[in-house]
Amino acid sequence: MHKLFIPFLLIVLSCDSNHKNGNWIKTFGGSSLTKIVAQSIDKEGNIIVGGTYTGVETQFGNTTLSLDGSMNAFLLKFDSFGDQIWSVKFGQNGIVSIQDIDTDEHGNIYALLELSKSPLTGEEGEMNFNNSTIKGNGRTPFIVKISKIGKIEWVQELSNYNYAKFNIVKVWNENLYVGGGSDRVDEFISKLSDSGPTFLSGKAIFLKFDLNAKIQKNYILDGNYLGEITDIEISKEGKIYLSGNAYCPEKLTFPFDQDECLGNIAIDGKQLIFKGYSNGFIAKIENDKFFDLKLIGNDYKSHTTRGITFDKNSNLYITGSYKGKIQLGNIILNSDKNESYRIKNNTIYFTKLDSSFNYVWGLTTKGGSGSDYIWDMLVNNNNQLVVAGDYFEQVNFGEFSLGKVTEEVGKRGIFIAVIDSNGKYQRVISDNSEYGSRAINVDTLNDGSFIISGGVDGKSNLNGIKFGLSKGRNTFVSRISLFD
Repeated sequence: MHKLFIPFLLIVLSCDSNHKNGNWIKTFGGSSLTKIVAQSIDKEGNIIVGGTYTGVETQFGNTTLSLDGSMNAFLLKFDSFGDQIWSVKFGQNGIVSIQDIDTDEHGNIYALLELSKSPLTGEEGEMNFNNSTIKGNGRTPFIVKISKIGKIEWVQELSNYNYAKFNIVKVWNENLYVGGGSDRVDEFISKLSDSGPTFLSGKAIFLKFDLNAKIQKNYILDGNYLGEITDIEISKEGKIYLSGNAYCPEKLTFPFDQDECLGNIAIDGKQLIFKGYSNGFIAKIENDKFFDLKLIGNDYKSHTTRGITFDKNSNLYITGSYKGKIQLGNIILNSDKNESYRIKNNTIYFTKLDSSFNYVWGLTTKGGSGSDYIWDMLVNNNNQLVVAGDYFEQVNFGEFSLGKVTEEVGKRGIFIAVIDSNGKYQRVISDNSEYGSRAINVDTLNDGSFIISGGVDGKSNLNGIKFGLSKGRNTFVSRISLFD
């Protein structure tokens, strides 16, 4: 049974750090595995974060959440000063995880979740919401609408197919957009509902609902590929920009990057051929129809997209990772890492395109182990690209060098990189983590400060603010002014 938890006063294990200029960091968790994976800012400047926890009793500020099943999901709402307003948990049997969240003009929250069977106990996932039941023997994606006061309004199951994976949700103009894909191709057809549309598993999936969970449109990215949507951004004019990845459609064997593998992705008769294990792509939708499609990189090497955003002049910014090299029009970026070092060698790239999808510039990172990740990005009011992620041991952003996080192998550190519109690194900051940390989400408030959330192992220090707990993998949410 779903349980709604209302905040109440008690003594908790948490760490609150406040700074004289209004910066603050809140840390939650304890000895269990706790992580934040998504955040959103509503119209009033309130902060909503979502994640998962595995502790029997896990403390979140002024609330303690118990565990039902193997892993539960949570939502926390804060005001812009860091004061907690409410918390909601999702869990009954099996594993419940949260993928993404967004808010509408009225402050309602739309949470994209997934229910699955526990790999440890074999317990089948099951959750009851009022008169509906969701079951997850493989993995079952679903959306929950939560009111601004933390009340469950409705629940919509997205697929009855075990291998469908939904990554992102976006609200715009009284509609709800959901993107994802699948990691398996076969002849199974997945249905949204008995009366809803169908789609073949294995393709990139992009769906449009109204705000009452009624399906409006199923956008199809055709072709011979495995695929996924990785990000969705929507302009004020209603232009929809998608980033995604197309993977080799053949059965893969070790090593994964098969340079001779051919695939294709198509819209409205326009077919683009890619070669190699993976290729990133972007697409634009106008008036409910695909308007354009472009592969990111044309060098027949393995690379992916992580996210997409745009500035006030409709220029696009794409980020992702590549192995060996990536060619962006006439721009060639080369990795300084040994291609055989890792199966997936994650050298980070950033690129800017104009509104006609022409490349303007490209940047890459240097050094490090090739295991660095971009998790989120935005363009701020100063037309600067702000990117959040984590790095392994050491990485260079132009003249900015981030040193080893720790002498212990396998630990990670946060980075926040600021890039101007001409492709020059303006500032890069990192934390000083005791064991490891990850910056998963970044948003900005009207005053120019940033809301950053993620995970931390042990204690750390970010931009002069101490945070973290003495043990366990914990979560944090923060308000930080990067330019003070």
